Amino acid sequence: MVKYYIKILSPIPLLIWGAFYDGKTFLILMVLYIIYRQIVDANKLYKKGVITKNQMWFPLLNIRYFKDLYLS
Repeated sequence: MVKYYIKILSPIPLLIWGAFYDGKTFLILMVLYIIYRQIVDANKLYKKGVITKNQMWFPLLNIRYFKDLYLS
């Protein structure tokens, strides 16, 4: 569980740097972070057996599985 939170929070300093450096850089980093989070969240749900491999690539599908992602 701690490993998951490290994965999702470790890019935050880079996003903060991008916000102070340049707006365009921040926007690019934010889009990449959103894609990264989708992959990390889907991977966690797949490993727990909550979703199938075919469901891994649907954006924002993980909202339905909030409890499985963050509370277990």
